[in-house]
Amino acid sequence: MQYLLALAFGYLGGSIPTAYILARVTKHVDIRKVGSGNVGGSNVAAQVGLLPSIATMLFDLVKGALAVAILRRYDFPLEAQVLAGVAAVLGHNWPFWLGFVGGRGIATTGGVLFMFGPLETLLAGIVIGLGWGLFHQGAIATLVAFALWPLLAYAFGEPPSAVVCGAVMFALIVARRLQGSPGLKRSTPGENVWWNRLWLDRDIRDEAKWVQQKP
Repeated sequence: MQYLLALAFGYLGGSIPTAYILARVTKHVDIRKVGSGNVGGSNVAAQVGLLPSIATMLFDLVKGALAVAILRRYDFPLEAQVLAGVAAVLGHNWPFWLGFVGGRGIATTGGVLFMFGPLETLLAGIVIGLGWGLFHQGAIATLVAFALWPLLAYAFGEPPSAVVCGAVMFALIVARRLQGSPGLKRSTPGENVWWNRLWLDRDIRDEAKWVQQKP
């Protein structure tokens, strides 16, 4: 029963579509149908504004951390905490409120993983920051950072459940990227869509063109 409760609690909390709600409230737009189509902070930044984007990412980060923290507060076993964290990211990425198409889960994943390995998460954040700040390759840096997380967790002696959690989170990030944004049917001749989605988190190489497109 504890494990079922953890799954339900994590999924319902994670499925709160922060980006969708803030975009609707502040600018009356459906964030799924503009820009990249991603229901997340990066698309909110491009289509709505910086402050709503920051609010989106902070809320998504906190909802991931809370999914674990609340269960920990009530002495749920570590495995149940891991299930709640994974379910929170599942809820964020595939929320039933939005037809099972949500965000990429980066902030929510960060919140969850912080609860199991703060140092590993900090190091992953540094990798992302350097990749974005020095090379303007945030998408690639993010993929690399979350691929490194379970390896770092293993090296630092974290419990096996935490290491597995990190590996599952990385798999969910990859799966959501490859899914793309189904609401936006866009392609460019000659583009390797799957490769672009995996490494660049978009269908085409031209980032400016991608984030500014309208339906």
